[in-house]
Amino acid sequence: MTLKYGDLAIHFMRLSDRERNAIVSAVHRYDAQAQVFLFGSRVDDAKKGGDIDILVRSASIGPSVM
Repeated sequence: MTLKYGDLAIHFMRLSDRERNAIVSAVHRYDAQAQVFLFGSRVDDAKKGGDIDILVRSASIGPSVM
């Protein structure tokens, strides 16, 4: 499973290792093949704070699972 924004590697995003690991672990429990995309203010290194906006693309995870 990957956590990415477009072609950018995860280390370019304003998420701590703890936050990344929590997101990946939570999604991985349901679908190891899922793709997780980060969007919003967290992909802009010039900004501060903000919530964590993610999109999960999965063939097996539906809206009622998470």
